[in-house]
Amino acid sequence: MCSSDLQISSWIRREKQKAKLQNEAPPHHAENVVGTVALSLESWYPTPAEIHGLYVLSRGVVCSDAETFIPFTCPGMMSVLSRYSAVDVLLGVDSKQKVLDRGMGVLTVSLLAKTGLRNTRLQGTRQQIRACVTRGLPVLQAIIHAESSPNADRMFALLEQLWVETHGSGRPPLRDCVKQVHKDFAPAFESARLLHFPNSRPCDDYFHLRQEYRELDARLSQTHVENGCFVKTHLG
Repeated sequence: MCSSDLQISSWIRREKQKAKLQNEAPPHHAENVVGTVALSLESWYPTPAEIHGLYVLSRGVVCSDAETFIPFTCPGMMSVLSRYSAVDVLLGVDSKQKVLDRGMGVLTVSLLAKTGLRNTRLQGTRQQIRACVTRGLPVLQAIIHAESSPNADRMFALLEQLWVETHGSGRPPLRDCVKQVHKDFAPAFESARLLHFPNSRPCDDYFHLRQEYRELDARLSQTHVENGCFVKTHLG
């Protein structure tokens, strides 16, 4: 969805420039930007005819000085959601922060599916083998101000609504279908998983663990004296 990110980024940039030209008073600049963006969202609500055309889901929009959550999708992503027939649903959730203007990020929820056999290389070696790989199929995205618990909660709640609208009574609720949620170690995603998909298993990826290894190791090395014994300060 790289083109989608660029499209949204360009749109936000234009709205920011319009607001800057129309409102010269610095104390009211933030409020004017929020108001301008909120009004401009109306043109993004109708569902476009083309399969790749983005549109905003108006029911989930939160746009204020403190929070931003603007969910969007396209007919192509909705067709993926409607055609997903696996009994056990595997979700992937990830965000790219500070990729848009004003430090905004893009949060993406994907359905995971196995593809056919393909050549892949074992990590750290030159040996190639044939293996089935897992592919993420995006179904819902949102512009967010931060990886916060409210935004993660809004994203999963909206996904559950879209699941019901797409599948109706033909399939169980998404809450009962999700068996795994693949994510990083962000606390917001874990709390949202426990709330919306309590029967699922968290799959925190090894890549992020390796990225944070040095920081985790340093924090776990800090100790303090408690009841005459040395205990790890950041054990939790």
